Amino acid sequence: MTSGIGAGEPAPLKGGIAIDAKKETPQNRYNRAHTVSVAIRLMKNTEQDIITKLDSVPNKAGYIKQLIRQDIAGH
Repeated sequence: MTSGIGAGEPAPLKGGIAIDAKKETPQNRYNRAHTVSVAIRLMKNTEQDIITKLDSVPNKAGYIKQLIRQDIAGH
């Protein structure tokens, strides 16, 4: 049986603080306060046309945002 961190056991404590806890970086604080992450999962066998198109554009996020803004403006 495996033991240690990642095997369902809590991290060892030093003075009541987990010693493997990572400090939050300024970038992480900024991202949490100012951004939202959105992900989609595409099926290779039924949505290959979408995958191919996204692979052909240099900026996937920009392309998707542009399409959404065009949709919003058209309605």
